[in-house]
Amino acid sequence: MDCFYYPALKTAARGESGALVTLDGPEAHHALHVLRMRSGQSLELFDGAGGWTTGVVRDVGKRALMIEIGSIEHIPPAACRIILATAIPKGDRFDWLVEKTTELGVDELIPLVTERSVVEPRATKLDRLRASVVAACKQSRRRHLLVIREPVSFAEFLSGSRSNQKAILADPQGTPWAPSLDGSPESSMLCAVGPEGGFSPAEVESACQAGFLLRTFGSSVLRVETAGVAYAAIAGLERIRRTPVTV
Repeated sequence: MDCFYYPALKTAARGESGALVTLDGPEAHHALHVLRMRSGQSLELFDGAGGWTTGVVRDVGKRALMIEIGSIEHIPPAACRIILATAIPKGDRFDWLVEKTTELGVDELIPLVTERSVVEPRATKLDRLRASVVAACKQSRRRHLLVIREPVSFAEFLSGSRSNQKAILADPQGTPWAPSLDGSPESSMLCAVGPEGGFSPAEVESACQAGFLLRTFGSSVLRVETAGVAYAAIAGLERIRRTPVTV
């Protein structure tokens, strides 16, 4: 069943089952001109904030579709948030990083400007990446959008509040990360990944003074996007381990 992003889902026709909503804009263009959807076909709608529903196409126009929705379900956000603060890799490798960390369940991505950074994304680049988050959520059936923050300097990042967070700094000289030894179900996980040249010695010292733990993901020296994905995968498994099982 094809999935479409509809951010107004909660307010659409008061969220009543059987209500009619209009899908337009880029999502409608994809449905009409790429997927060639027709009346009677079923689909899914999600709002990026945990809300989703199934629906049936009732009318097809040139630029919009009328959809009859079912009951709206809601998936609450995870108590344990996964946050990645990362320097920006060159070229399309950042696109790949955003796509894969979205699929793996990272909740928040913070672009870092460090002493050795070679890339600082423009606003237009971030807007395009936010659109790619929607596409990755649709593909992976994720119900909450990955939030991409505005770029910040490393010093500004370190000065931010980290209440109830276990913060690590990816560093080849760190100890192996064993997340199962750290944190409760409610505490969030934060990882900072440096640029290709790594964090400067001064940045590493500042991070340690701010309470960060130096951790490595293995014996190899990883590229920026590889380290980010490795963190996302390990943290995602740890979040599953921490989540209470309901019977």
